[in-house]
Amino acid sequence: MKRFAPVMAAVVVMMLSGLAMAGGSESPMVGKWMATSYQGEELPEGAFWVENRDDGTGTLHEGGEEYPYTWTHDEEAGTCTVTADGEEMVYTVVIEGDELTFTSVEDPDDVMVMKRMED
Repeated sequence: MKRFAPVMAAVVVMMLSGLAMAGGSESPMVGKWMATSYQGEELPEGAFWVENRDDGTGTLHEGGEEYPYTWTHDEEAGTCTVTADGEEMVYTVVIEGDELTFTSVEDPDDVMVMKRMED
């Protein structure tokens, strides 16, 4: 759990208030995403992944553990807000094809890149 908050801070993470947000399969963030790098370092395949559901809930999977969170995505603003363990984290998000990049609003060096997983 010690790594959960920093990793989620990069997410994604996802990690989100408004009309174009959580809930609704409209958000391109709905689905399963595997982290490929964190703060510029490659991550082992399958070590960390998230599942964002269209109801605004999600599950982070890391090291055989699962951690619940809620998320909202504001496509217009290009932000995602993730709430986990009572902590709210805000990220800018860039989605290009099957790649999702989260950058912490508080720490621009805190960056995670994720790739869409096939269901």
